[in-house]
Amino acid sequence: MMASDFIVDVSESDFEYQVLAYSQQVPVVVDFWAEWCAPCKMLGPLLEKFAKEGQGSFRLARVNVDENPNLALRYAVHSIPAVKAFRDSKMVAEFAGVQPEPRLREFLRSIAPSPSDLELEKGLSLLNLQQASEA
Repeated sequence: MMASDFIVDVSESDFEYQVLAYSQQVPVVVDFWAEWCAPCKMLGPLLEKFAKEGQGSFRLARVNVDENPNLALRYAVHSIPAVKAFRDSKMVAEFAGVQPEPRLREFLRSIAPSPSDLELEKGLSLLNLQQASEA
């Protein structure tokens, strides 16, 4: 899998920039994985698919725990796959293990709402303010 603007491979040397600093702009979802991990090979492609579909609504950062053990220690990764979401340089959500696709979509929606989700929320807020014509 080739990296893109939406999907990056991250190491201990560039984690601060690629994840923490970047999360000031858009949420960053970090996938802690290893080459030998069968569940990781199931979850990784799903996360990559959603990152491409999201077209920049979030960034997927992949961290190989065998090559970056200090990051795994720093973020208390006890089992893999482990997924942690960052926004404004802080971890805001996480889960471990393979998740069914609907659960994964809900997790991503909670940290990076789609443009249509944001429009719907805006419209509902305007209706609540009794501004139906603007909604």
